[in-house]
Amino acid sequence: MKYYWRKHIKIYVMKYLHFLFLLFFMSVIAWGQDMNAQKRDITLKILNKKGRPVKNIMVQSIESGNAGITDLNGLYVFKNMTDDDRISILLPKYGETIIPVDEMDSIVVNLLSTRIYTYENSAGEYILSYH
Repeated sequence: MKYYWRKHIKIYVMKYLHFLFLLFFMSVIAWGQDMNAQKRDITLKILNKKGRPVKNIMVQSIESGNAGITDLNGLYVFKNMTDDDRISILLPKYGETIIPVDEMDSIVVNLLSTRIYTYENSAGEYILSYH
């Protein structure tokens, strides 16, 4: 009778270890897929109400911390961005605005007045925002 219980205990321990191994293996796979999320460069362009570029605007990626200012053409290129990232733009007279990246490769922000701006989202719809 002693050997009968030992055999069942060994089977139970083996099943438990097998379960832990599978759990560990699945978490490593999930972590690896998250680390390999599609990264790309995103171009941001800021224009005033006359369609001219706005220079020296502070911009930052919230998740990655990639930050800088727009150049003479109103452009800034964010490196290694994913769909989950968000871009923070510090606009004079508007305050800070946050734009989700989603599936966009480029973002054009049009400053219409001192409180209204627009940008086009990944579905091609123009978003009108008030501050």
